[in-house]
Amino acid sequence: MKILEITDDNYEQEVANFEGLVLLDFWAPWCGPCRALAPIVEELAAEMDETKEKVKIGKVDVDKNSGLVSRFKVMNIPFVAVLKNGTLADSSVGLKSKKMLLDMLNV
Repeated sequence: MKILEITDDNYEQEVANFEGLVLLDFWAPWCGPCRALAPIVEELAAEMDETKEKVKIGKVDVDKNSGLVSRFKVMNIPFVAVLKNGTLADSSVGLKSKKMLLDMLNV
């Protein structure tokens, strides 16, 4: 599964109107824990591709998308949000294991 770059401009099309689960990883290039989370998210995306679940995984660069940072009230990163049919179902701050991310997707 390709990890999508979610922006203020494409959020409505890619996330808000999507019927299914979306995991959003809010990150920044200068954030050490965000860089540590990146390969975990990539591994999760690869596994989701194999299961063909109705799931999207996206990354949001907090430095470039202040609208989404405000919308999700992101104060600290990494911040992970899970949306189900466009509605926030779960969110968490900090570095997460793959199991924790999978648990968040089982909302």
